[in-house]
This record gives sequence, C-alpha cells and structure tokens, in this order.
Amino acid sequence: MASVANATEGWYGRADVGMSIDGQLDGEVADGNTTASFGPDLEDGWLGDVGVGYGFGNGFSASKANFLYRNNQSRSDRR
Repeated sequence: MASVANATEGWYGRADVGMSIDGQLDGEVADGNTTASFGPDLEDGWLGDVGVGYGFGNGFSASKANFLYRNNQSRSDRR
C-alpha cells in the first residue's frame, strides 16, 4: 500500500548522492553582438550535496543553504 506525503511546517535537512555519466554538450551563446560556441566533454563522476530549508506547511518551501560537490573531469573544446 502506498503512503501519502503530507506537507509539514518547519525546518528540514536533506542529502543527495548521484553519478554523472560521460556526455558531451554542443551549443552557442549569443548576446546580440557576439556569438560564442561551447562544447564541454564530461567524464564519469560522482556528486553529493546537503541542504537545509524551511517548509511552510502549504506545499511550498525555501532552501536556506545548499552545498554541492561534483567530481568530474572536463575538457572544453573552444571553436
């Protein structure tokens, strides 16, 4: 039987761990005058983060502090 998630009011803490998989992204950024191309190539890596926030009891919450660490080697191919 599935349980129901209820919004509660008060402070909370959270922690996440994950893995990033080898991948590449190609794109361009333009400011109206100049266009710059980018193509970072990321290796496999892991990530972890912790955070604290406050839940308002109505489904909304505000994160007060988040700390993230990502362990990836990257190589940027500038064109």
